[in-house]
Amino acid sequence: MKKLVVLVVFLFVSLVTFAQETTQVINGESITLQEEVSGEISLYYTKNNGEYRYFVAKNGSFYELKNTKDASGDYQYEYRTTLASLTSDASVSATKTSLMLGSLTDFVVAYNQQKDTSYTYENKHFKLGVNLGVLGGVGNNVYTTNVNNTMVPQVLVEAEFFDALKPMSRHSAFAHLKQTFSAEDYDYSSTQFSLNYRFKLVRNENLKLYAQTKLVTITSASATYTTTDTEGDIVSYTEKGTNFDAPVMFGIGADFKIANNTYISFQYNDFVALNNDSNGEFPVDLNLGVKFTL
Repeated sequence: MKKLVVLVVFLFVSLVTFAQETTQVINGESITLQEEVSGEISLYYTKNNGEYRYFVAKNGSFYELKNTKDASGDYQYEYRTTLASLTSDASVSATKTSLMLGSLTDFVVAYNQQKDTSYTYENKHFKLGVNLGVLGGVGNNVYTTNVNNTMVPQVLVEAEFFDALKPMSRHSAFAHLKQTFSAEDYDYSSTQFSLNYRFKLVRNENLKLYAQTKLVTITSASATYTTTDTEGDIVSYTEKGTNFDAPVMFGIGADFKIANNTYISFQYNDFVALNNDSNGEFPVDLNLGVKFTL
């Protein structure tokens, strides 16, 4: 029984690999090709020492897509002639097609869709994934005037964007919508939208540890100050405003998996800023919440 299971797994892996790769003899050269698009015209590529070569197949015949230079160093764009010849039975044009995987894919898919209206293609190189999180915490707004170093509550809503086809990638981008609230002795509140970059230092199925950078912000804030005028009377005044900034602030965080597509998220944000001056206090911006993969 154990041997049977091993055999079935081996056959399954072999079938998947075979479906993605094919070895063909083209112009006397044996080449192992990766399939990118399958259809009436199929698109293949191979990579060797960082150099890509592209091929298309129609009716069982394979054609290499070339772009050589003439004696003057000008590109000849032979691949466009090849594509035009193979797709003359449809209203597609290769005149603006580049010899790059993305552009070739768009062209071949467009042709296949014209030949078969039910044809669909799933991008194998990028699929947008989204994590949505809600966090709450405390902070001392160290980049504002906070005379008593008062801690105030805050709420974060996070939308993180990543390549769902590469869930273990180190890189992602995310947006924060942050609301800070006022306190009795610190009448300052703000709403901030920011765009950020995240780099995962540790990444596996159950744990992700990361560093992150706040790149740009739009902040709408309101602050009430109390002072003494020239006659000794205590007066209060309120300032409101909205500003755009590129603070380049750094933070760290961790996501702990607790269920399928569900994580506990901890973040310590904005403890260093390159373009903003602090008020001299130790920065506190601690947040804890939950995050879901949509």
